[in-house]
Amino acid sequence: MHNKRGTNISSSSSSSSSSSPSSSPSPSSSSGRVAVYLDHAAGSLSFYRVSSSSLILLHTFRATFTEPLYAGFGFGSDSSASLCPLCPL
Repeated sequence: MHNKRGTNISSSSSSSSSSSPSSSPSPSSSSGRVAVYLDHAAGSLSFYRVSSSSLILLHTFRATFTEPLYAGFGFGSDSSASLCPLCPL
């Protein structure tokens, strides 16, 4: 994800990271899977590393969303993405 404020979220098979003026590097992820949760009314956008047994919070952005939000995806070679409905763990 990238926005006009310079926020960039990326994931690869060897690591997941988020960077913004107030964030720090996140731990490595062997699966390369990232879950994203948006609570528009509360003004939060959270990113989680997906492990076999849990979700591990990587970073939460807090803002007042005044315009629509759109998902954007970038792919490297031999990569994929899927959109899934929210399901209880």
